[in-house]
Amino acid sequence: MASLRVFENDYTNPDYVGMKDKEIRACINRGEQVYKGIKLNCIPRRDYAIMKAKGFTLNGTNQNVWIPNKHLDMHGNIKPGEDIDYVFIRSWKQCAKANVDLGCICGSPGWNLRKLEQWQNRN
Repeated sequence: MASLRVFENDYTNPDYVGMKDKEIRACINRGEQVYKGIKLNCIPRRDYAIMKAKGFTLNGTNQNVWIPNKHLDMHGNIKPGEDIDYVFIRSWKQCAKANVDLGCICGSPGWNLRKLEQWQNRN
């Protein structure tokens, strides 16, 4: 059986090339960010250089969501004007446990409220 070869350039985020684990963790913004009334804190991890998303805790609880890097800058800040509503809609159970009101997100154009209620009722 052939061994799996992982090349550094296949998974490495170009923003972190040449940085050590401590440097990556140090450059991550651990401060509180607010997105449409939802408090988010980035979870500091040393493997973000090879990951395609970063983890955030919700409202200071142990519930978390993963936000893709395309919506974040190098330091884990949400880019201005980014629409990441779908992240919270997909993780509605974590939002419910963290007492996040999805009404501020579901009211945005493009989301079908009836479909969301059906999705919540099936689980």
